[in-house]
Amino acid sequence: MDKNDRYMRFSFPSSDMAAVYMSLAAAGDMGANTAPTDARQEFFRITGAAVPPLVLEQIHSRIILDSQEVRAAADAGRGLLKGDGIITGDRASMAVSISDCVPIFLLDTRTGAAGAFHSGWRGTGIAAEGVLQMEKEFGSRREDIEALIGPAIGGCCYEVSADLYDQFLRDHGSEGLRRSDNKYYLDLKKINYLILSELNLKNIKICDYCTYCDHRFFSCRRSGSPVFPRMLAYIRFLE
Repeated sequence: MDKNDRYMRFSFPSSDMAAVYMSLAAAGDMGANTAPTDARQEFFRITGAAVPPLVLEQIHSRIILDSQEVRAAADAGRGLLKGDGIITGDRASMAVSISDCVPIFLLDTRTGAAGAFHSGWRGTGIAAEGVLQMEKEFGSRREDIEALIGPAIGGCCYEVSADLYDQFLRDHGSEGLRRSDNKYYLDLKKINYLILSELNLKNIKICDYCTYCDHRFFSCRRSGSPVFPRMLAYIRFLE
């Protein structure tokens, strides 16, 4: 992993075909929208993005769109499409905006197909659905797909209601869940790891950073406000 005060660069478990770049709080608010901002343009410049990555209007869903559809909407001036995942078969750069939610990236090391996903608790499992769509649309094979689970709020800090805890217990089992002093916690990074592992993905990397604990990151939980700044994480092909 490479890092400076404005961004971090993450590698996939074994392939150098692509890398993920994630802005830090020092780089400024990266909330994705249709209007370019100086902060985002500077972030793309210093991380080597030849063109701005494709983005969506994120809605905490499991909606996944193809990069060609997203690009066509942008070129036609239709604005941002709604969804929380993009897959590509043509090596497009794709980004998600985050502030405690989990950024997840998939890379098919054989075909070059890839995916970028924003996964809050409502979208848990979206990356697994991305694997299935990459198989269907691009002929990807699970043994060739690597996953990178980026920085997000950790199980150390992500306190949830008893009802949500029970829902995850029913749906996903006890791993990644914690109770302490009548408080309930989820580790969404670990839960997503387990879901992808159930699909027999072998190369999965989890970034340990907690966006709530580590003040280099923005955190909507830590901000305590309904309006909060965001970071951007995007995949860029290097070959």
